[in-house]
Amino acid sequence: MIGYETYCRIRQFHQERGLSFSQIARELIPDPETVAKYAALATFPRRSRARLASKLDPFKATISRWLERHPYSTVQIFQRLQSEEGYTGRPEHRQSLRARPAAGAPARLSEPCL
Repeated sequence: MIGYETYCRIRQFHQERGLSFSQIARELIPDPETVAKYAALATFPRRSRARLASKLDPFKATISRWLERHPYSTVQIFQRLQSEEGYTGRPEHRQSLRARPAAGAPARLSEPCL
């Protein structure tokens, strides 16, 4: 994957200067097919990160059950997991219990580069 700056230069060279994909490739990157791919995109693609397994994953169902019955704080959930479920994770993992951003949240690089 190329960087955002290179993506913007590809779009600029193709749209404003009218250069061919081969000409752009000679200037920026060695593959005309890659240039064609990124020149055709309307916006810069977001990089997806592989989701790593969390130590809390095996306990998510238990935590959900507890929260259905009572609005526990993350500290209370952490203490209960340690005493009742044998959780060995660190207190820093409590932040995993907080709400995550919505799946449709806007991309950071949503502004046009032209």
